[in-house]
Amino acid sequence: MQIPPIFLISSEKEFAEKSIILFEGYSKILILTDSHVAEHCLTSLIAMAPKLADAEVLEVDPGEGSKSVDVSIHLWTHLAELNADRNTLLINFGGGMITDLGGWIASTYKRGIPFIHIPTTVVAMGDAAIGGKTGIDHGGFKNMIGTFTNPECTLIYTGFLKSLPAVERRAGFAEIIKTGLVADLEVWNLAKDLEPEETDELTDIIHKTAMIKQKITEQDFRETGLRKILNFGHTIGHALESYFIERSTPVAHGIAVGLGMICETRLSAEVNNLDAAVSREIIDHLSWIYNPTEFELPVFGELKRYLLQDKKTHNNQLMFVLLDKPGKASFNHPISLDIIELHYNLSLLHINE
Repeated sequence: MQIPPIFLISSEKEFAEKSIILFEGYSKILILTDSHVAEHCLTSLIAMAPKLADAEVLEVDPGEGSKSVDVSIHLWTHLAELNADRNTLLINFGGGMITDLGGWIASTYKRGIPFIHIPTTVVAMGDAAIGGKTGIDHGGFKNMIGTFTNPECTLIYTGFLKSLPAVERRAGFAEIIKTGLVADLEVWNLAKDLEPEETDELTDIIHKTAMIKQKITEQDFRETGLRKILNFGHTIGHALESYFIERSTPVAHGIAVGLGMICETRLSAEVNNLDAAVSREIIDHLSWIYNPTEFELPVFGELKRYLLQDKKTHNNQLMFVLLDKPGKASFNHPISLDIIELHYNLSLLHINE
Protein backbone atom coordinates (compact mmCIF):
# COMPACT_ATOMS: atom_id res chain seq x y z
CA MET A 1 0.00 0.00 0.00
CA GLN A 2 1.24 3.46 -0.93
CA ILE A 3 1.55 5.64 2.15
CA PRO A 4 0.56 9.30 1.59
CA PRO A 5 3.19 12.00 1.98
CA ILE A 6 3.73 14.16 5.02
CA PHE A 7 4.77 17.70 4.18
CA LEU A 8 6.78 19.37 6.94
CA ILE A 9 6.09 23.06 6.31
CA SER A 10 8.61 25.53 7.72
CA SER A 11 7.10 28.91 6.77
CA GLU A 12 3.94 30.68 5.66
CA LYS A 13 5.46 31.14 2.20
CA GLU A 14 6.13 27.41 1.85
CA PHE A 15 2.58 26.63 3.00
CA ALA A 16 1.18 29.01 0.38
CA GLU A 17 3.28 27.46 -2.38
CA LYS A 18 2.32 23.92 -1.42
CA SER A 19 -1.39 24.77 -1.16
CA ILE A 20 -1.52 26.02 -4.75
CA ILE A 21 -0.62 22.52 -5.92
CA LEU A 22 -2.52 20.43 -3.37
CA PHE A 23 -5.89 22.17 -3.53
CA GLU A 24 -6.29 22.10 -7.33
CA GLY A 25 -8.51 19.79 -9.35
CA TYR A 26 -11.44 19.23 -6.99
CA SER A 27 -15.11 19.92 -7.70
CA LYS A 28 -15.35 21.74 -4.37
CA ILE A 29 -13.44 22.07 -1.13
CA LEU A 30 -14.90 21.81 2.38
CA ILE A 31 -13.14 22.53 5.67
CA LEU A 32 -14.05 20.60 8.83
CA THR A 33 -12.93 22.28 12.03
CA ASP A 34 -14.11 23.06 15.55
CA SER A 35 -15.21 26.43 16.86
CA HIS A 36 -12.01 27.00 18.85
CA VAL A 37 -9.73 26.40 15.84
CA ALA A 38 -12.06 28.41 13.61
CA GLU A 39 -11.76 31.38 15.96
CA HIS A 40 -7.99 31.27 16.39
CA CYS A 41 -6.53 29.71 13.24
CA LEU A 42 -8.93 29.82 10.28
CA THR A 43 -8.01 33.37 9.26
CA SER A 44 -4.32 32.40 9.19
CA LEU A 45 -5.06 29.30 7.11
CA ILE A 46 -6.99 31.27 4.49
CA ALA A 47 -4.32 34.00 4.43
CA MET A 48 -1.73 31.36 3.55
CA ALA A 49 -4.05 29.53 1.13
CA PRO A 50 -6.37 32.10 -0.52
CA LYS A 51 -7.98 29.36 -2.61
CA LEU A 52 -9.75 28.28 0.58
CA ALA A 53 -11.51 31.64 0.98
CA ASP A 54 -14.56 30.27 -0.85
CA ALA A 55 -14.53 26.87 0.89
CA GLU A 56 -17.59 25.91 2.91
CA VAL A 57 -16.68 25.57 6.61
CA LEU A 58 -18.26 22.75 8.61
CA GLU A 59 -17.91 23.63 12.28
CA VAL A 60 -18.43 21.31 15.26
CA ASP A 61 -18.06 21.80 18.99
CA PRO A 62 -14.55 21.33 20.43
CA GLY A 63 -13.84 18.21 22.45
CA GLU A 64 -14.29 14.46 22.30
CA GLY A 65 -18.07 14.78 22.47
CA SER A 66 -18.16 15.63 18.76
CA LYS A 67 -16.78 12.19 17.87
CA SER A 68 -20.26 10.67 17.93
CA VAL A 69 -22.85 8.97 15.76
CA ASP A 70 -25.16 11.98 16.04
CA VAL A 71 -22.50 14.42 14.82
CA SER A 72 -21.59 11.98 12.03
CA ILE A 73 -25.19 11.90 10.82
CA HIS A 74 -25.33 15.69 10.92
CA LEU A 75 -22.15 15.97 8.84
CA TRP A 76 -23.19 13.33 6.28
CA THR A 77 -26.50 15.16 5.87
CA HIS A 78 -24.71 18.49 5.47
CA LEU A 79 -22.40 17.03 2.82
CA ALA A 80 -25.40 15.75 0.89
CA GLU A 81 -27.14 19.13 1.13
CA LEU A 82 -24.00 20.75 -0.28
CA ASN A 83 -24.06 18.27 -3.19
CA ALA A 84 -20.63 16.99 -2.25
CA ASP A 85 -19.56 14.41 -4.82
CA ARG A 86 -16.72 11.90 -4.87
CA ASN A 87 -14.36 14.59 -6.17
CA THR A 88 -15.04 16.89 -3.22
CA LEU A 89 -12.02 17.47 -0.96
CA LEU A 90 -12.54 17.54 2.81
CA ILE A 91 -9.80 19.39 4.70
CA ASN A 92 -9.64 18.34 8.35
CA PHE A 93 -8.25 21.37 10.15
CA GLY A 94 -7.75 20.89 13.87
CA GLY A 95 -6.56 18.50 16.55
CA GLY A 96 -6.84 14.75 16.93
CA MET A 97 -10.61 14.86 17.39
CA ILE A 98 -11.03 16.59 14.03
CA THR A 99 -8.62 14.31 12.16
CA ASP A 100 -10.31 11.21 13.64
CA LEU A 101 -13.81 12.49 12.91
CA GLY A 102 -13.02 14.02 9.53
CA GLY A 103 -11.22 10.93 8.32
CA TRP A 104 -14.22 8.82 9.39
CA ILE A 105 -16.71 11.10 7.62
CA ALA A 106 -14.65 11.23 4.42
CA SER A 107 -13.99 7.49 4.38
CA THR A 108 -17.68 6.62 4.69
CA TYR A 109 -19.52 9.33 2.72
CA LYS A 110 -20.35 7.92 -0.74
CA ARG A 111 -17.91 5.09 0.07
CA GLY A 112 -15.05 7.54 0.31
CA ILE A 113 -14.06 11.04 -0.76
CA PRO A 114 -10.54 12.53 -0.70
CA PHE A 115 -9.36 14.30 2.44
CA ILE A 116 -6.29 16.15 3.67
CA HIS A 117 -5.23 16.62 7.28
CA ILE A 118 -3.89 19.98 8.49
CA PRO A 119 -3.25 19.36 12.21
CA THR A 120 -3.12 22.23 14.67
CA THR A 121 -2.12 20.47 17.93
CA VAL A 122 0.93 18.60 19.18
CA VAL A 123 -0.96 15.31 19.49
CA ALA A 124 -2.35 15.59 15.96
CA MET A 125 0.95 16.63 14.37
CA GLY A 126 2.97 13.90 16.05
CA ASP A 127 0.41 11.13 16.01
CA ALA A 128 -3.32 11.39 15.23
CA ALA A 129 -3.05 12.88 11.73
CA ILE A 130 -0.63 10.17 10.60
CA GLY A 131 -1.27 6.54 9.89
CA GLY A 132 -4.78 6.41 8.45
CA LYS A 133 -6.79 5.61 11.57
CA THR A 134 -10.23 7.22 11.63
CA GLY A 135 -12.95 6.85 14.21
CA ILE A 136 -15.68 7.97 16.56
CA ASP A 137 -16.64 6.99 20.09
CA HIS A 138 -19.75 4.95 20.84
CA GLY A 139 -21.48 3.62 23.93
CA GLY A 140 -18.97 5.38 26.17
CA PHE A 141 -16.01 3.63 24.56
CA LYS A 142 -13.15 5.40 22.80
CA ASN A 143 -12.80 4.89 19.01
CA MET A 144 -15.29 2.03 18.97
CA ILE A 145 -16.23 2.65 15.31
CA GLY A 146 -13.81 3.56 12.54
CA THR A 147 -11.78 2.66 9.50
CA PHE A 148 -8.22 2.46 8.24
CA THR A 149 -8.23 5.07 5.47
CA ASN A 150 -5.36 7.28 4.37
CA PRO A 151 -5.61 10.99 3.58
CA GLU A 152 -4.21 12.35 0.35
CA CYS A 153 -1.48 13.92 2.49
CA THR A 154 -0.81 15.62 5.81
CA LEU A 155 0.53 19.16 6.12
CA ILE A 156 2.39 19.90 9.34
CA TYR A 157 3.01 23.56 10.09
CA THR A 158 3.94 24.13 13.71
CA GLY A 159 3.09 27.84 13.45
CA PHE A 160 -0.48 26.84 14.32
CA LEU A 161 0.69 25.76 17.79
CA LYS A 162 1.09 29.38 18.86
CA SER A 163 -2.66 29.60 19.33
CA LEU A 164 -2.74 26.47 21.49
CA PRO A 165 -3.01 26.86 25.28
CA ALA A 166 0.12 25.71 27.10
CA VAL A 167 -1.79 23.00 28.96
CA GLU A 168 -2.83 21.44 25.64
CA ARG A 169 0.75 21.45 24.39
CA ARG A 170 1.70 19.63 27.59
CA ALA A 171 -1.07 17.08 27.04
CA GLY A 172 -0.08 16.45 23.44
CA PHE A 173 3.54 15.92 24.40
CA ALA A 174 2.58 12.47 25.73
CA GLU A 175 2.51 11.06 22.20
CA ILE A 176 6.00 12.44 21.58
CA ILE A 177 7.31 10.76 24.74
CA LYS A 178 5.52 7.53 23.81
CA THR A 179 7.12 7.41 20.37
CA GLY A 180 10.57 7.91 21.86
CA LEU A 181 10.06 5.25 24.52
CA VAL A 182 8.84 2.57 22.10
CA ALA A 183 10.81 3.31 18.94
CA ASP A 184 13.60 5.88 19.14
CA LEU A 185 16.06 6.51 21.97
CA GLU A 186 17.10 9.87 20.49
CA VAL A 187 13.53 11.18 20.67
CA TRP A 188 13.18 9.99 24.27
CA ASN A 189 16.44 11.71 25.24
CA LEU A 190 15.35 14.91 23.49
CA ALA A 191 11.95 14.77 25.16
CA LYS A 192 13.53 14.59 28.63
CA ASP A 193 15.34 17.88 28.00
CA LEU A 194 12.41 19.85 26.57
CA GLU A 195 9.81 22.00 28.26
CA PRO A 196 6.61 20.71 26.59
CA GLU A 197 4.76 23.99 27.00
CA GLU A 198 7.33 25.98 24.99
CA THR A 199 6.19 26.12 21.35
CA ASP A 200 9.52 27.17 19.85
CA GLU A 201 11.24 24.03 21.18
CA LEU A 202 8.80 21.55 19.68
CA THR A 203 9.19 21.79 15.89
CA ASP A 204 12.19 19.49 15.51
CA ILE A 205 10.91 16.76 17.81
CA ILE A 206 7.42 16.84 16.26
CA HIS A 207 8.94 16.38 12.81
CA LYS A 208 11.07 13.47 14.03
CA THR A 209 8.08 11.84 15.72
CA ALA A 210 5.86 12.22 12.67
CA MET A 211 8.40 10.55 10.40
CA ILE A 212 8.94 7.68 12.87
CA LYS A 213 5.21 6.96 12.90
CA GLN A 214 5.12 7.20 9.12
CA LYS A 215 7.91 4.64 8.84
CA ILE A 216 6.21 2.22 11.24
CA THR A 217 2.88 2.63 9.44
CA GLU A 218 4.51 1.82 6.10
CA GLN A 219 5.52 -1.55 7.53
CA ASP A 220 2.19 -2.40 9.19
CA PHE A 221 -0.74 -0.27 8.05
CA ARG A 222 -3.54 -2.35 9.58
CA GLU A 223 -1.80 -2.84 12.93
CA THR A 224 -1.34 -6.60 12.84
CA GLY A 225 2.21 -6.50 14.20
CA LEU A 226 4.85 -3.81 14.66
CA ARG A 227 2.43 -0.88 14.68
CA LYS A 228 0.96 -2.17 17.92
CA ILE A 229 3.93 -0.73 19.80
CA LEU A 230 2.44 2.74 19.24
CA ASN A 231 -0.34 1.74 21.65
CA PHE A 232 1.97 1.91 24.66
CA GLY A 233 0.11 3.71 27.45
CA HIS A 234 -3.16 3.49 25.54
CA THR A 235 -4.71 0.42 27.19
CA ILE A 236 -4.93 2.13 30.57
CA GLY A 237 -5.10 5.55 28.88
CA HIS A 238 -8.12 4.81 26.72
CA ALA A 239 -9.92 3.19 29.65
CA LEU A 240 -9.39 6.34 31.72
CA GLU A 241 -10.44 8.53 28.81
CA SER A 242 -13.63 6.51 28.29
CA TYR A 243 -14.40 6.63 32.03
CA PHE A 244 -14.22 10.43 32.09
CA ILE A 245 -16.07 10.85 28.77
CA GLU A 246 -19.03 8.83 30.04
CA ARG A 247 -19.20 11.05 33.12
CA SER A 248 -19.14 14.22 31.02
CA THR A 249 -15.85 15.29 32.62
CA PRO A 250 -13.44 14.54 29.76
CA VAL A 251 -9.68 14.70 30.13
CA ALA A 252 -7.37 15.37 27.20
CA HIS A 253 -6.26 12.29 25.29
CA GLY A 254 -2.61 13.07 25.98
CA ILE A 255 -3.21 13.39 29.73
CA ALA A 256 -4.90 9.97 29.77
CA VAL A 257 -2.05 8.44 27.76
CA GLY A 258 0.53 10.05 30.04
CA LEU A 259 -1.15 8.47 33.05
CA GLY A 260 -1.43 5.20 31.16
CA MET A 261 2.30 5.21 30.44
CA ILE A 262 3.07 5.61 34.14
CA CYS A 263 1.12 2.45 34.94
CA GLU A 264 2.33 0.50 31.91
CA THR A 265 5.96 1.39 32.62
CA ARG A 266 5.53 -0.17 36.05
CA LEU A 267 3.94 -3.22 34.41
CA SER A 268 6.96 -3.37 32.07
CA ALA A 269 9.26 -3.71 35.08
CA GLU A 270 7.04 -6.35 36.67
CA VAL A 271 6.23 -8.48 33.61
CA ASN A 272 8.87 -7.66 31.00
CA ASN A 273 12.06 -7.22 33.06
CA LEU A 274 12.48 -3.53 32.31
CA ASP A 275 15.39 -2.37 34.46
CA ALA A 276 14.05 -1.08 37.79
CA ALA A 277 16.19 2.07 37.80
CA VAL A 278 15.19 2.87 34.23
CA SER A 279 11.56 2.27 35.10
CA ARG A 280 11.80 4.69 38.02
CA GLU A 281 13.45 7.36 35.83
CA ILE A 282 10.66 7.10 33.25
CA ILE A 283 7.89 7.12 35.86
CA ASP A 284 9.42 10.10 37.65
CA HIS A 285 9.63 12.09 34.42
CA LEU A 286 6.09 11.21 33.37
CA SER A 287 4.76 12.01 36.86
CA TRP A 288 6.42 15.41 36.71
CA ILE A 289 4.42 16.22 33.55
CA TYR A 290 1.25 14.20 34.28
CA ASN A 291 0.91 14.14 38.05
CA PRO A 292 -1.69 11.48 39.04
CA THR A 293 -2.53 13.35 42.23
CA GLU A 294 -4.03 16.18 40.16
CA PHE A 295 -6.91 13.94 39.07
CA GLU A 296 -9.75 12.14 40.80
CA LEU A 297 -8.94 8.78 39.25
CA PRO A 298 -11.39 5.88 39.49
CA VAL A 299 -10.82 2.80 41.60
CA PHE A 300 -9.88 -0.18 39.47
CA GLY A 301 -13.31 -1.78 39.74
CA GLU A 302 -14.82 1.25 37.97
CA LEU A 303 -12.22 1.03 35.21
CA LYS A 304 -12.47 -2.68 34.49
CA ARG A 305 -15.36 -2.66 32.01
CA TYR A 306 -13.60 -0.07 29.86
CA LEU A 307 -10.41 -2.13 29.85
CA LEU A 308 -12.27 -5.22 28.68
CA GLN A 309 -13.54 -3.29 25.64
CA ASP A 310 -9.96 -2.53 24.56
CA LYS A 311 -9.37 -3.38 20.90
CA LYS A 312 -6.20 -5.29 21.83
CA THR A 313 -8.16 -7.80 23.92
CA HIS A 314 -7.83 -11.39 22.65
CA ASN A 315 -10.09 -14.17 23.96
CA ASN A 316 -11.00 -11.95 26.93
CA GLN A 317 -7.29 -11.58 27.74
CA LEU A 318 -5.83 -8.08 27.90
CA MET A 319 -2.75 -7.77 25.69
CA PHE A 320 -0.28 -5.01 26.55
CA VAL A 321 2.56 -3.19 24.85
CA LEU A 322 5.48 -3.15 27.27
CA LEU A 323 8.89 -1.52 27.24
CA ASP A 324 11.99 -3.66 26.78
CA LYS A 325 14.21 -0.62 27.28
CA PRO A 326 14.00 3.07 26.33
CA GLY A 327 13.63 3.17 22.55
CA LYS A 328 12.35 -0.40 22.21
CA ALA A 329 9.04 -2.08 23.03
CA SER A 330 7.28 -5.38 22.39
CA PHE A 331 3.62 -6.27 22.09
CA ASN A 332 1.05 -8.98 22.83
CA HIS A 333 1.95 -9.39 26.49
CA PRO A 334 -1.00 -11.02 28.31
CA ILE A 335 -1.49 -9.65 31.83
CA SER A 336 -4.10 -10.78 34.33
CA LEU A 337 -6.56 -8.32 35.84
CA ASP A 338 -5.11 -8.99 39.31
CA ILE A 339 -1.63 -7.86 38.23
CA ILE A 340 -3.04 -4.85 36.38
CA GLU A 341 -5.06 -3.82 39.42
CA LEU A 342 -2.05 -4.11 41.75
CA HIS A 343 0.15 -1.87 39.62
CA TYR A 344 -2.64 0.55 38.75
CA ASN A 345 -3.15 1.04 42.47
CA LEU A 346 0.56 1.42 43.17
CA SER A 347 1.42 3.71 40.27
CA LEU A 348 -1.65 5.95 39.96
CA LEU A 349 -3.64 5.74 43.19
CA HIS A 350 -0.56 5.30 45.44
CA ILE A 351 -2.32 2.60 47.42
CA ASN A 352 -0.04 0.35 49.50
CA GLU A 353 3.06 2.18 48.37
